[in-house]
Amino acid sequence: MTHLEYINYMQSLADNLNGLNDFFRIDLTEIRQGFRSGVQMPCMALESYEGDFSQSSIQQSVNIRTWAFTIFDNPANRDFNDQNQKLSGVEQLGLKILARMRKDSLTPGHILHNLFYVEDCRYSKVGPLFTEKLYGYRFVGQFLMHQPLTVNPEDWQDIDTVCS
Repeated sequence: MTHLEYINYMQSLADNLNGLNDFFRIDLTEIRQGFRSGVQMPCMALESYEGDFSQSSIQQSVNIRTWAFTIFDNPANRDFNDQNQKLSGVEQLGLKILARMRKDSLTPGHILHNLFYVEDCRYSKVGPLFTEKLYGYRFVGQFLMHQPLTVNPEDWQDIDTVCS
């Protein structure tokens, strides 16, 4: 799975989930300058994944890609009943996404087939965040992927001199 395939898959989930109104890939600009304008709530903010080869061996490369998304909503300021209601709503949306990911991981030929395991997922409440005082739940999990690390001589100008 490439970064683009990951983004497209998660955007497809967001686009097709009833009750989720927007999607974007979050970056440091939001953290430094505040949340982007024009976003419809509730929304999914997707983070790029991180890779980890620490479970690899000499014979096999395993790339554990840690992914994360947050479902945000914007409750009325200092209205704890509204916060509780919206937190409950975004939690349910996130759980529906995990359920769909598990279904897709069991489908032969799907991009997630045998890559997603719900037991590797966790989530936690976030908020208030940004100047808008958004609340939500951040979901984190992993894709466990076998990733061959083989050298293609066509990628290297010096391969003939190094390997001869």
